[in-house]
Amino acid sequence: MTNFSNNLRYLYLDNNQFTGSIPGNGIIPPLLERWDISNNQLTGTLPSTLFSSSSFENIKSIQFNSNLNLFGTLPTEIGLATSLQLLEGDNNEFTGTIPSEIGQLKELKMLKFDNNRLRGIFPNQYLCNIPFMMIDCENEDEDDNSFKS
Repeated sequence: MTNFSNNLRYLYLDNNQFTGSIPGNGIIPPLLERWDISNNQLTGTLPSTLFSSSSFENIKSIQFNSNLNLFGTLPTEIGLATSLQLLEGDNNEFTGTIPSEIGQLKELKMLKFDNNRLRGIFPNQYLCNIPFMMIDCENEDEDDNSFKS
């Protein structure tokens, strides 16, 4: 994936049968705005180095829904993607809490992590400065997300 054009702005790799883990660095072209790797068979955790890359300065949309085998906690470095408007990671196996660094995403309009295994106190205090936001972290069965506000 490291040979993509430096001018690439949209990368839609959803609805394929891709397997393996998400590499930590060197895969995001510098001008990329939208990245969708949903509905594949990706496994492992979201690498913290992925979000600390300078390539994430322009990214507005990241979607990694329905890979089913993505797990672990959400990296705090997610707050470094300051242009992010849409962040979707529903139907995976994420655990832990939503990091407070999400509050650094002042452009964020949609946060969607339903049907995971997230727990704890939802960081409302970090999101209150965002004028409009849709948050979908509901659960469909009792083993899914469980938040208090």
